[in-house]
Amino acid sequence: MIDLFNKHRKKFQEELVKKVALYDYRHVRYNINYSIAACYITEPTDLTNIASNLRLSDDFIKINDHLYVMFLDSTDDEQGIKTSANILSCVQAQFFTKPFYIAVVTASNYTDLFQMVHDLFDLIEYALIHNMNNIVVDSSKLIQNDQFV
Repeated sequence: MIDLFNKHRKKFQEELVKKVALYDYRHVRYNINYSIAACYITEPTDLTNIASNLRLSDDFIKINDHLYVMFLDSTDDEQGIKTSANILSCVQAQFFTKPFYIAVVTASNYTDLFQMVHDLFDLIEYALIHNMNNIVVDSSKLIQNDQFV
């Protein structure tokens, strides 16, 4: 599972950086915040119907059969985590037995788009390694978990 993720990670990151450019432009130019949530499901699954739970201003992109990304427009940390938790609930209701991993980052915490995307993939990797399925992972979760390790 983690090997498959890491095998294509660079390609996924490059693709994501291209797709987030418009959101980042709006963030830098007009100070309109956004969050990016990455969803990883261990078995090939079609999650495109989850997009119906997002606002019209949000985007839902299928990267491959395991990895999906959501761009959450005009969200801060709390709103990004809340939206990700709502998506997690929808996925759990439909695919209860499948391990599902979700991580979220918010633009207000970054000055560099590339670092933001890199950290998002680090969070997903961390969740996979530590089997943090069915939990919304953000940078505060890493701090909490490291205190207990």
